[in-house]
Amino acid sequence: MDKSKKTHAKVQAYADTNGIAPEAMNNNECADAHGDKAPNGAKRVRQGSVWVHPTGGAPERVDVVALGYSMRSYVHRQLTKGLDPDEVVDEVWTVNRGLRVFEADMAFVLDELPDEIANDPHYGDAIMGYQKPIISTTCDPRAVWCRTYPAADILDCLRIEYGIELRDPYWHNSMPMIMAYALYIGVKELTLWGCDYTSEGGLSLEDDRANLEYWIGMCRALGMRVGVPTDTTLLNQRKHSGGLYVYGLRDQRNARAFLDTHMAPAESERERIARMAEERAVAAGLYE
Repeated sequence: MDKSKKTHAKVQAYADTNGIAPEAMNNNECADAHGDKAPNGAKRVRQGSVWVHPTGGAPERVDVVALGYSMRSYVHRQLTKGLDPDEVVDEVWTVNRGLRVFEADMAFVLDELPDEIANDPHYGDAIMGYQKPIISTTCDPRAVWCRTYPAADILDCLRIEYGIELRDPYWHNSMPMIMAYALYIGVKELTLWGCDYTSEGGLSLEDDRANLEYWIGMCRALGMRVGVPTDTTLLNQRKHSGGLYVYGLRDQRNARAFLDTHMAPAESERERIARMAEERAVAAGLYE
């Protein structure tokens, strides 16, 4: 069997195992399993392209697990006996070398895969042997499950569904791009583990941290619930006392009571944004 047929067989087997229609494996520069017909539930954008989430699912609750300090909290939670049902998510996504460590549904390697494979043979072997989908900016035919990050579709989605036109999307590292992707496919709740840009004894990457915090604010404003563990440096969680920088509310208990009282209007505002986005989409005839 030649390489092309072997690749096709692997993709077909993956599609069969995961209940994905073969045509849903399209938009993949590296897998020989293309289809012209858009599967049910596919997301169309104005320029006519189609994107289907590569796991075949439509996850609403997702854990993103990177390799920073606070990934320890994720590992501890997973090892806890009797995991709370509220903590069970639809999918787990990992990042870069996390594909060698974590049991995840898919991985993001938002670098150029040919370079990653060439620069680190052991990491390259892990990428080529990974039996789950990988989303990358530049695929490599040796990574059978790779799909190209749908940057243009995501920017169209923000412009059409939310009325946000970003001339500079401020994607300066992987995590903001993952946040934007989650918003694009309709994730409602995202928890970020190990996404620490500053840690004790580690290299400080303050510019990249601000980049992710900007996108956390963006996604929260558009209705996504974004959570972070208490031991991360992200959003100043490790330094945060639980109070607010408002006179009379710097005590954690007073701040909590204040927020509990005033959070209800925020929920209705999120619902309003979602309703308006849906109405605009229907009016524009974007979905079949």
